[in-house]
Amino acid sequence: MAEWYKFWNRNKKTFKKKGFDGAGSNRLMNDFVGGNTRSLDDILKNDIRKLRDRCRDLSRNNEFVRRYINLMKTNVIGSHGIKLQVRSKDKDQNLDYIANNIIESRWRRWILKDNCDLSGRYGWLDMQNLLVQTLFTDGEVLVQFVENADNDFKFAINFLDCDLIDENRNGNNGKNDIRIGVEFDYRTKRPVAYYLYERNPYENFMQTSAVESRRVSADNLLHIYMPERANQSRGFSPISSVLKELKMLHAYAEAELVASRVNASAMGFITSPSGDQFTGEDTSSDGFSPMMNVEAGTIQQLPQGSDFKKFDTSHPTTAFDPFIKSILRQISAGLNISYNDLSNDYSSVNYSSIRQASLNDRDYYKTIQQFVINHFCKPVYERWLKMYLTLGDEQLSPLPMSKYNKFNDTVFIPRAFDWIDPLKEMNANVVGLKAGVVSLQDVVSKTGRDVEEHFEQLNKEKNLAKDFNINFAYEPFGDKGAVAPQESEDDEKIKKDNKENN
Repeated sequence: MAEWYKFWNRNKKTFKKKGFDGAGSNRLMNDFVGGNTRSLDDILKNDIRKLRDRCRDLSRNNEFVRRYINLMKTNVIGSHGIKLQVRSKDKDQNLDYIANNIIESRWRRWILKDNCDLSGRYGWLDMQNLLVQTLFTDGEVLVQFVENADNDFKFAINFLDCDLIDENRNGNNGKNDIRIGVEFDYRTKRPVAYYLYERNPYENFMQTSAVESRRVSADNLLHIYMPERANQSRGFSPISSVLKELKMLHAYAEAELVASRVNASAMGFITSPSGDQFTGEDTSSDGFSPMMNVEAGTIQQLPQGSDFKKFDTSHPTTAFDPFIKSILRQISAGLNISYNDLSNDYSSVNYSSIRQASLNDRDYYKTIQQFVINHFCKPVYERWLKMYLTLGDEQLSPLPMSKYNKFNDTVFIPRAFDWIDPLKEMNANVVGLKAGVVSLQDVVSKTGRDVEEHFEQLNKEKNLAKDFNINFAYEPFGDKGAVAPQESEDDEKIKKDNKENN
């Protein structure tokens, strides 16, 4: 025991070093002031409004943030939006085409702006774009389900500004916790209520008394955000991580622009050997400083003996462009998209690099697509389906409520992405279909359609060609209606061996 103590005492400095380097306290890490063990809710309680206001400001005034938001809307939602496909089956587990077509036709009718939006301003596609816009600007979206709405379906949804959530409401309601305006059940930790203002308390349109928030049940509310920590109550924008860089980059670019404009104008000082004061042709606004205004493209005569010394600001600097690119690469990394897409700069890319960057971006966009489907499209459809099946209108809703679970079997198909190399990818699909490792639905879904819709379109085109006595330049799935698998040399050898053995 004594020997071990001596060994420990002699080498205790060495043992102390055996930990995380990142947690060390030395001359290299003393200026690393980390956070603390505060929860994210505790941090957001003080910062959420300021973060949201600053992200909104940049979305209005910063060109790169506007580019980022537009990229998210274009690639996540696209020109046609996320489409519904009902996949309910009959008792034989075959697709119930009649019921599916009825529901899909009624859904297409409901998603018109006069039906789905309480205010009558937004259609389903508009709502999807608004959702992504708000999600990446504010960090969270609040949607209200409105029953007994003034339309044929007695149902609509209403987008609420997240400013309506009273972030100053914190504490308890009985055993339930209230965090940043959201009340959670003490057992399940699910949101049971929100404390909402009736109108935005920060607007200046109406001069009224102070507005108080009230408790609203969460049953008819959809609160959408992308959590980064467990038990997180509110959301914040991804732009928050690069706010400082974006703001400073914008200020730097603006300063360089002003300096370049100044440099493009002839500025300088007029001197004379005698030292006589030159009063100039004009004075500044203060009435004291002598000035001489010279119009571009003209020749100005100076007083005898005077000399003009130009003031050169040396702008723009040669380091401007590489510096901007370097900072934008940092910003694009924080936003999880490629530098080329964010900056719209493709001057130094080749096919391989841009292909890899595009594939990485698409994986991120697909992740957001699935998030929108899970947290917005499906919940809205489920609530709409319940209301639709209980209408009691045999013409509009001839389907029974008892089949709700059956009709809730759906697939939402997001926008597809164009092939980077169409020929190679089409050949790969053909090989995959022949090998049985992919289905036709997998291939068709890449175009943003379902296989049923695809077959229907092919049949329409074929019949239309017959009506006009036009021969197809191609025959889908081969001349006999199906792709016959091509036997390889190995297959032929196996058949030959089997015949000989038999």
